[in-house]
Amino acid sequence: MDVSKLGEAGAFEAALNLLREQLRAVADVRRQIASDEALRAEDPKHQHALMVQTLNEMGQLGRAISTLEAVEAGRILIAPETVTRPRVAAADLPPIERTSALALKTPSAPLGALS
Repeated sequence: MDVSKLGEAGAFEAALNLLREQLRAVADVRRQIASDEALRAEDPKHQHALMVQTLNEMGQLGRAISTLEAVEAGRILIAPETVTRPRVAAADLPPIERTSALALKTPSAPLGALS
């Protein structure tokens, strides 16, 4: 699907449809895993791990769908990307002169001259 021809609203709808389709597919897999008696008898830990994984995937897909729906409805705004100043490479910056804090506190006279 070429979303460049759909416009912003069409792209959102296409993305939502894709996410909903993926959510249905993961839910179908989860149902199959839950009803697989052979897997339950053979390796219950693996079945449990698969159930947890599919539940996590369903949660992520559900949150992605909710976020896109909120953006589409205007409840969440997408800030435009703006660059306030051009980025400067470190090589273009002048060298930093470093002065040790110890050098600032040390008197210029030799230690023997202070006594």
